[in-house]
Amino acid sequence: MVKNYNSTKFGVDIFDEMLNNYSYSPSVKRWPLRLFMSFLVSGASINAHVLHGTQSTRREFTHKLAEQLMEGVYNGLRSKILGDEKTRHCGATFAIKSREDPSSTNVASVRRWRATSIP
Repeated sequence: MVKNYNSTKFGVDIFDEMLNNYSYSPSVKRWPLRLFMSFLVSGASINAHVLHGTQSTRREFTHKLAEQLMEGVYNGLRSKILGDEKTRHCGATFAIKSREDPSSTNVASVRRWRATSIP
């Protein structure tokens, strides 16, 4: 019975197996962000790996994909558009360390802020 199942599994079964083998579980406290990051990002990385068809392992592919996606965040944090306080807050929220100075992001020293008005 198990051999029959394994020989006929397709699509969602293989996707679920790949999702359980290696999935991204961020350390954030907000459950919607955790759900988005864990399921959608992991699912998107599986689909991208299958469509890209590389010979590298899925873990290597996912790490390279994450680095490429985070490059925009790094560039945004380096620019002075957001301001220093919001930049430190973003860096602390997503555990991003500055590439120039590794000790510049101290999570304990960053105060939480709230938007006072919504445009």
